[in-house]
Amino acid sequence: MQQEFTHAQTARSEAEDLKAKQEADYAALQANTKALIESAKTTGEAERQIIVQSAKEEAKRLMDDSSQQIASDLAKAKAELTNEVVDLASMMAAQIIGKEVHPESYDLDFTAAHKKDQ
Repeated sequence: MQQEFTHAQTARSEAEDLKAKQEADYAALQANTKALIESAKTTGEAERQIIVQSAKEEAKRLMDDSSQQIASDLAKAKAELTNEVVDLASMMAAQIIGKEVHPESYDLDFTAAHKKDQ
C-alpha cells in the first residue's frame, strides 16, 4: 500500500510538472502571438503610411501636370483668339476700305509720278 501511495504521489508530481510546463508553453505561445500581432500592426501601419504618401505624391504630380496642361491650353487658346481677332479686323478693314475708298478718286498711275520726279 505504501508503494502504491508513493507511486500515486510520484504520478501526481509528474502530472503537476507536466501541467506547469503546459501552462508555461501556453503563456509563451500567447506572448509570441501578441508579439506577432503587434509586429503585423506596426508593419501594416508603415505600409499604410507608404501607400498614403505615394498616393499624395501621385495626386500632386497629376495636379501639377493638369495645371501645366491647362496653362498650355489657355495660352494656345489666347494665341488662336488673337489671330482670329486680327484676321477679322483685317477683313473688316478691307470691307470698309472697299466701300469707302473709290479708286477713281486717286491717280493710281505710279509710273507717271515716277517720271515727274526725275
